[in-house]
Amino acid sequence: MPELLIYVAILALILVTLINMILAIGKSYGRLKSSLAIEAVGEVALEQMVREIRKASAVNAGSVLGTSPGKLVLDTTDDVGNPATMEFSLIGEAIYQRFNSGIYNPLTASSTTITSLIFRELSNGRTKAVRAEIAAQSGEGVAFRSEKLYTTITLRGSYQNQ
Repeated sequence: MPELLIYVAILALILVTLINMILAIGKSYGRLKSSLAIEAVGEVALEQMVREIRKASAVNAGSVLGTSPGKLVLDTTDDVGNPATMEFSLIGEAIYQRFNSGIYNPLTASSTTITSLIFRELSNGRTKAVRAEIAAQSGEGVAFRSEKLYTTITLRGSYQNQ
């Protein structure tokens, strides 16, 4: 009979250890999923901003700079060289892109909440650049993650036209 109690105690200890490992793996998976969702914002939204800002010739006066929610309106050209505008803005909890006052296209997934979008125009007299700052959140509970993403992009058109 005492052997049975020892076996039951050992089995209980193994089960408790196994359950704790499964819970830890679940928490790690949730944190990883949240981190990947925020990284996707950097890959998709920031990369699209970088591409369009580099192509732009100037920051349009319709931009809202230095505050959140920011709005960046760029003077650029369409595929055939006609003047056009490209807009990036925070609407609700997502970043949207709009070309020539057309429809708004989301750049962020619904699994990520954007809490802040700030654009700053930088200039040294010869070239112009734009700094984009994004605060993103994803997950809940122990899987909650909050990150700030930054990038600075030189407007190619600002130094090629001089």
